[in-house]
Amino acid sequence: MLRNLLSERLSLTVHHEKRELPVYGLVVEKGGHKMRQPSNGEVAEIKPDGPYKYIARNTPIATLIRMLEPPFTSRPDVDMTGLDGGYDFTLDLSASVADAQTGSPIAGPGGGIDWEGTLLAALPRQLGLRLEQRKAPFEMLVVDSASKDPVDR
Repeated sequence: MLRNLLSERLSLTVHHEKRELPVYGLVVEKGGHKMRQPSNGEVAEIKPDGPYKYIARNTPIATLIRMLEPPFTSRPDVDMTGLDGGYDFTLDLSASVADAQTGSPIAGPGGGIDWEGTLLAALPRQLGLRLEQRKAPFEMLVVDSASKDPVDR
């Protein structure tokens, strides 16, 4: 209904097309991942344990991917691990983003925390996972034309 309304009122014409876009592919390191499969049927959750530390219980990789995506990385993240089910893990970023003595955030070149660099370094070391620069197909909605002035009907 909305598409029809926009088409009638704004002479909007669109089409769908697949495009290859830069992504981070989350892959398992050569030595294997370092996460544990849960021993019981705990509810899936990721909860903070301090300002830069996260504890995950029975958490699927899809949930980890959503946690890592922009604004923490500069591109979308895609699960390429092939891992199913939930995992227990701890992701502690405090050594990379906070001063050990004061607990204050360490500012990067842009003045804020370099989350992307921190994640690129911490994931292999702590979880046995790595973010690799790749390309992946995405369905895009492309606007062909639109009128600036709405048509009153």
